[in-house]
Amino acid sequence: MDAWGRDFRPEYGRLGEVRKNLGSPPVLAFTATAGQAMQKRILSSLGIEDAEVFVRGVDRPNIALIRWATAPSARHNEIAALLRLPVFAARKAMIFVPTARIAQELQADLRNNGLEIPFYHSKLGNEWERQELLKRFQGESRPVVNHIICTNAFGMGLDVPDVRLAVHWQQPASVEDYLQEFGRVGRDGKQSVAVTFTESGRGAGRDVGLLRFMAEKTANGSGLDEFAARSMLRQRFSQIEDLTALLGSKDCFRMGLIEYFEGPKVISRQSLGMRILNWAFSKESAPRRFRYCCDACVALDRQHETLPDHVTSVFAKRVGG
Repeated sequence: MDAWGRDFRPEYGRLGEVRKNLGSPPVLAFTATAGQAMQKRILSSLGIEDAEVFVRGVDRPNIALIRWATAPSARHNEIAALLRLPVFAARKAMIFVPTARIAQELQADLRNNGLEIPFYHSKLGNEWERQELLKRFQGESRPVVNHIICTNAFGMGLDVPDVRLAVHWQQPASVEDYLQEFGRVGRDGKQSVAVTFTESGRGAGRDVGLLRFMAEKTANGSGLDEFAARSMLRQRFSQIEDLTALLGSKDCFRMGLIEYFEGPKVISRQSLGMRILNWAFSKESAPRRFRYCCDACVALDRQHETLPDHVTSVFAKRVGG
């Protein structure tokens, strides 16, 4: 509703009106991923501002979260080194890119490094070719593909339980997008890694600049009136800034992500309604803990450890299989 309604499903914005015309009956609203600000906008649009919010499934303790400051010109070398690691050479890995142009440049650079990695995107041949590549990545067709480059949007269609590595060429457009995208890995509950490249050195600001440009292009082509288009653009700029701030924080990255969705941890007595919702919809058991949390929680001498070495250490420190 909030992220897609205005430029994809405008009808979502009328749900509050529909509810009112029906006599304002009780409403149970579901969404896959929404931070606190987005939650408030959704509740307001439905006319249920005082509703109790029920958030689950944000923490993925089996996924090690690594932010790595790297200039765009060096990222293809880092990715090539990661994909050559014994722990990933024969395991599933996804590389998220913001545009087809960047994907094609990365694909060419990796090819020059001796790595032939397919690019999964909306304009890839015909429907049969896309489905065939999907089956190869899922291990349902031969030859099997273990590593794949994908645009942020198209990568969300890949639901493979044993992906071990997600690499983000740069930050996505929002914390919500980021959570869903790195959540493609480790869906079987086993140790996995999510690496996100952040800006470094000369040219810093290019990543965010590209996201702002893409947001402006979306707003200008939305067909909305000027006021609504500006409102959409402000919201998207704010979402970009939220993730930029989290990526730049020196505090625990995992805790920052959790608090973005759930707010600061407050121990309180649950209402009967919340207990019923927990019983009915939450199948979570106590999460299995892994020693590696995020780059901020691990003592790391960045001058003497490379990204491949750091990622390898994640698996060396894992608890269990």
